[in-house]
Amino acid sequence: LHLKFQEFVSRFGKSFCALLLRDLMVVTADPRYVEELLSSQKHIQKNQLYWLLRDWLGEGLLLSYDRKWQMMRKIITP
Repeated sequence: LHLKFQEFVSRFGKSFCALLLRDLMVVTADPRYVEELLSSQKHIQKNQLYWLLRDWLGEGLLLSYDRKWQMMRKIITP
């Protein structure tokens, strides 16, 4: 998988779009974009599976997000 990713980066550049089944993904190996994505939750959207699981399992630590997740995470972190 790693070698295939390297091949795609060589072929398409550091950032490109990929279609996986029916989902369009943006793939990046650019450290600037990776840092922006990992340092903020403003770019994250939950997919349909999340909402199905949330209805079934509720909003515990596993499926909560934003401030609720942060609050619950602080409670269990020593």
